[in-house]
Amino acid sequence: MARTLLNIWSRWRERLIDELDFYMDQAEKRILSQFNNINDEAEAYANDKYTQLAEISRPEMYDMGDLAEAAWEEGIEYYEMLDDLRSRTFLSVAAGMYHEWDKQLREWLHRELSHNFNMDHLGPKIWSVNIDEIFRLFRLWGWDASSEEYFQKIDACRLIVNVYKHGPGTSLESLKESYSHYLRIGLPDENEAAWLKFAAIRISPSRANTFSSFTPPSGLFGFRSPKTYGGLISFKYQTGSIKP
Repeated sequence: MARTLLNIWSRWRERLIDELDFYMDQAEKRILSQFNNINDEAEAYANDKYTQLAEISRPEMYDMGDLAEAAWEEGIEYYEMLDDLRSRTFLSVAAGMYHEWDKQLREWLHRELSHNFNMDHLGPKIWSVNIDEIFRLFRLWGWDASSEEYFQKIDACRLIVNVYKHGPGTSLESLKESYSHYLRIGLPDENEAAWLKFAAIRISPSRANTFSSFTPPSGLFGFRSPKTYGGLISFKYQTGSIKP
C-alpha cells in the first residue's frame, strides 16, 4: 500500500516564492541598482581629479597632458574598485538568497519526515548533509531533480556561494569543470591560474536575476516538480520498503 511521505501545501509554497521574490526585488531596488552607472561615476571622478590637479599645479612646471593622464588613471582605478565592490555585493545577495532557499528546503523536509519517522538521528542529518545528499534522497524516492531544467542554476549558485565563502577547494574545482563561464576568462594562457582563483568569480545583474528565477522554491517547489495534486506535491512510498 502506498503512503504519502512528503507534501507541500500550495499556499505555503506560494508564500515562500513571494518572500524570495521580494528579497530579490528589494535587493535590486535598494542595493544593486546603486551600481548601474559606475562608468559615469568613474568618468566624473576622473574629471574632478583633473580639475583638482589643474588648480594646484603650476602650468610652467607641469604638462597639462600629463595631469590629464594621471587623472584618467585614477578614474580607471576608481572604476575597478567600484566594479570589485559590485561583484562582492552581487555575491552577497546571491549567498543570502541561496541560504534562505536551502534553509526552507531543509525545514520543510524535516517537518514532513517527522510525521512518519523518529527524528532523533534523522533530524540532525537533514541539517548536516550536503545538499547533494538530499537530492540523492529525492532520487531514491523517484524524483531525479538533476534532470529538471532549473537544477543547473541551483547547482551553479551553490558552488559559487561555497567558493565565495571558503575560497579554493572542491567547489572551485567543480565550478571550473561545470560552470567556468562564471569565472573570468580571456587572459593569456600563461596567466590562466589568475582567472581560476576564487577571487575571479563574477556575477552580472542578468545572472543574479537568473538565479532568482530558478533558485527559490518556485523551482524546487513549483509546478515542474514531482506529481502535483491540487497544489500538493506528493511523494509516495510502499509500506514495508521504508519503515516510518
